[in-house]
Amino acid sequence: MNTFVQDLTQFLRYNYSPEEKIKEDKNGETTIFFRKGGKSLCYISIKGSKSTVTIVIGSSLEEKVRQSNISKKTKEIFIQAKQFHDGKWLFFALNSKQELEDVKRLLLIKKAPAIK
Repeated sequence: MNTFVQDLTQFLRYNYSPEEKIKEDKNGETTIFFRKGGKSLCYISIKGSKSTVTIVIGSSLEEKVRQSNISKKTKEIFIQAKQFHDGKWLFFALNSKQELEDVKRLLLIKKAPAIK
């Protein structure tokens, strides 16, 4: 697990105290599902040194995402993502600090953190 994935996992645990479910498949891929209040926050798929974070953003949050302080690259990913019945599915490799910060901002838009 790379340091960006570790940082995101700590962020999720601290801000949301989510339910976590881990699945491992026969090809060596591990997926960690994070849920809060019965709804998905995101999931992280890890295979070897590669990881992917998937976040589904509902259509009701589109304007908030467009107006948010995320990078131009992430806004483009969001704009170009296909709208499905449950929202837009966004995939991030988490190879940079900027991607990590954008994922955190998207999660904060998707669900307000628990008050500590």
